[in-house]
Amino acid sequence: MPCSALTLFLQEDRDIEVDRLTKCTEYLSTPPWKFHHSEWVSSGDQRFPRNCHDYFMSHEDLPLCCAQQIVHGEEVLRVVKFVTVRNWSDNVQFYSRILGQHPDVNKADFVIFTLEHHAHFVVQFSLKKLPEEVVPRSTRQMVLSFKVHDIGALVPLLHAECHQMNSTHWVTVDFDGNEVFIEQSAQGRKSCMG
Repeated sequence: MPCSALTLFLQEDRDIEVDRLTKCTEYLSTPPWKFHHSEWVSSGDQRFPRNCHDYFMSHEDLPLCCAQQIVHGEEVLRVVKFVTVRNWSDNVQFYSRILGQHPDVNKADFVIFTLEHHAHFVVQFSLKKLPEEVVPRSTRQMVLSFKVHDIGALVPLLHAECHQMNSTHWVTVDFDGNEVFIEQSAQGRKSCMG
């Protein structure tokens, strides 16, 4: 299983014949995409198909993709990092330290950090604890990259050695061994994906 996923939470378009969620799901159901797995949403009625997260993949070295309906609230682009049971709490602390914030949502098997608010959508980063028998596979074509305000203060706090790539870019690994790029930014802590 890839170590990451992109999940798009979309409002239902009631005023048009075919809504964006349906179009997105149909697109993910065609080659080169193929179905990977489903997860039922823990809160909600499982009799309705929209309460199920269907994940699709296009290549082993790319993240999974999922589109999900939301009834109210802002639309969301969520980057999900799948984490082993063994390293769960360490990885939550690791990413909290890099982001310089505590999770907005903190459950036993997932946490959510809100990174950016835009006019019509929100960008989130999430960690999802996998079952004990599942070990996530690093994706070579997608590595998380975070911008931080003071990399000099952050580097000594990290568990693994941080290698300087140039004057503003560093690379380290999380507790599951996934590479993480860190960039010095004068504009404060922002997160991005590369």
